[in-house]
Amino acid sequence: MVKKLKGEIQVLRDQLDDVLATNKDYQDAQKEAEVVKETKQLARLKAEENPSVVTVNEELKDKKAELKDLRDALSAELVEYYKNTGESEITLGDKTYSFSFSVKLSS
Repeated sequence: MVKKLKGEIQVLRDQLDDVLATNKDYQDAQKEAEVVKETKQLARLKAEENPSVVTVNEELKDKKAELKDLRDALSAELVEYYKNTGESEITLGDKTYSFSFSVKLSS
């Protein structure tokens, strides 16, 4: 059923792309958007050459990595908690938190 639905979605996307490809107003707007996007990217690259921006970007990257590590650790702890207790709620201090699991099928 998933494969069938993905195929139907692809057919609809193709139909939409065909309509947009022949719409002059859309094509003109698309070209303008590309020019603006390129101008924005060049301005950002120039701004990012500033040493203070480089420092902030590096710090931001480090903080994001740290946050990901903390979330991964928390997820592992909650899985272990669920295995041991069978509960999907945890009380910390005077507050109760619910958690759920999400699973994705990869091919």
